[in-house]
Amino acid sequence: MPRRSTVASLKDHSKTFGNARLRIETPPDEESQQIPIGRLQIHQNREKLMEEVFATATTTRASGVWNEEDEANKGFKGGSVAKAISSMVEYFSTTADGRFGNAQFRRSGADGFPEIPGKELRREIRRHIRERHKKARDADGNISRARSPPSQRSRQSTSPFLSPRSPRQTITMPADRVGRNLSRQPISIVTENRRKVLRVLIKAKEHIACPDSGSEKNIMSEALAIDQALYIRRRSKDIKKFELGSGKFIWSTGRVRVVVQLPGLALRHSKFLFYTFKTCPVPLVLGMSFLAEAEIFTRNRHVLKEAPTNLSSISSLLWIGSPRSDASEARQPPNRLRCCLDGRCLFAVVDTGSDLNMISHKCAKREGFPINTQPEARHYVRFGDGTQSETVGQVYVYNLTLDWRSAETKIAGDSRFEVDSAKNGHDRGQPHPIVHDVTEGSASDVTFHVLEGLPHDVVLGQTLLEQTNAFNNCPGLLSSKSRDKTKPYEYNILISLGPLALDSKKAHDDKRHDEMFRRSEKETEIALMPEPKRAQEKASEKQRVDDWNALHVNCVHCNPV
Repeated sequence: MPRRSTVASLKDHSKTFGNARLRIETPPDEESQQIPIGRLQIHQNREKLMEEVFATATTTRASGVWNEEDEANKGFKGGSVAKAISSMVEYFSTTADGRFGNAQFRRSGADGFPEIPGKELRREIRRHIRERHKKARDADGNISRARSPPSQRSRQSTSPFLSPRSPRQTITMPADRVGRNLSRQPISIVTENRRKVLRVLIKAKEHIACPDSGSEKNIMSEALAIDQALYIRRRSKDIKKFELGSGKFIWSTGRVRVVVQLPGLALRHSKFLFYTFKTCPVPLVLGMSFLAEAEIFTRNRHVLKEAPTNLSSISSLLWIGSPRSDASEARQPPNRLRCCLDGRCLFAVVDTGSDLNMISHKCAKREGFPINTQPEARHYVRFGDGTQSETVGQVYVYNLTLDWRSAETKIAGDSRFEVDSAKNGHDRGQPHPIVHDVTEGSASDVTFHVLEGLPHDVVLGQTLLEQTNAFNNCPGLLSSKSRDKTKPYEYNILISLGPLALDSKKAHDDKRHDEMFRRSEKETEIALMPEPKRAQEKASEKQRVDDWNALHVNCVHCNPV
């Protein structure tokens, strides 16, 4: 059709579009390539408008949108062109039904769309989280009495620690009183670094100190004293005897007197004494006297800060006590607590420097505790003099009772630790037992690591002390009462170096896998050798395999007990 006649036929329909501006695009063709058809724009100049409409119509025709048969029958009249353009404008400017609908995505996966990887796993995780939080909400605020099994009650009733005026009553403390309910959280597993430290100032320089209720005296490494240009006095009264967790004794190298400031807290004294040691796992330790004066674990717990990441290993420190004394309780150091482990009544050292609960091997055997001696239950430990040892195993306690010897400390503005004495059935000033009563076989038992030569029967670690709020329930744990001066000072350091079996078994398994791979490669190599050499290599390889097997005849990892 001539171009001029087409333009003339389109002029009659130009009024339909007015002064509007339209953008028209065609859908992609079979090769998914866009066919540009330009922009249809009405201008005041009618001749220019007709030229653009003609170009658009020609391009659209080339794209195959129009029916060639209709074009031939109708002679490509101008009215058909205008109607075709109008229908095109309506098609591209109107949203088709359901084109942008999202109803199919609201309740379930859309048909024809692939599943997101890991979707089923995320659904299962969300379900477990909802169930766990539901159980936690149901258990919050549940203050109910709980009694130990009859066998345990009968054994506990004969405790020599209890006064006749204070009958033994076992109660379950509220969740907000014992660190979100002991029975719902396993105490024996420490999944993160919860070590608390104090940031103190010495000579206007900040230092990180470890608050340790298990150490009687303040301790400083000799390297730190020299670095700060502190004068070390080395007189006879400055060199004292200290006992290690292994039962060995060491002597301090001297003593320094230095001004210590605690930001945000006014101290009664400005200068403090520190015993110095050449070998010290941490540069600065604040003992019981400092902690008692500053009331760190009672009224001023806000000054405790999270340990920095580079000191995360400090969370494994154990600062434990001296040997159990047969003398009267008045001669015992203040950081002692009565406790019952499955009905066995013992004295324990409260030790904020330890995240692990410990029990001596001698005590475990004497009291008849079953000991798990499997390699997985053993740990490496390091003492204050740098020597190392291995734990014997683990003891699992299902009924732990702690006896508070005096009234608890009230914290101003903090109602978490206020308990109605009438509700609990105790008089103020009488022992307040807290019971951790767990059904045998559950995952919430309390784990005690068994150590040969431990100077004390039991050591209660930082996690358990925090969850039971021990220092507020029994403020006398950090008192300055008299001690037996004939006994050595308490400086028994044990650093946990991690599980024994995990490291050794992993290294063993790696070597075993390497050996199996070597044998497989060697077998393939021998099979490709010529006959005379093959027999010789087979004999040599057999001798090597026999030697390797002989070394592993008594291996605990190859032949577990």
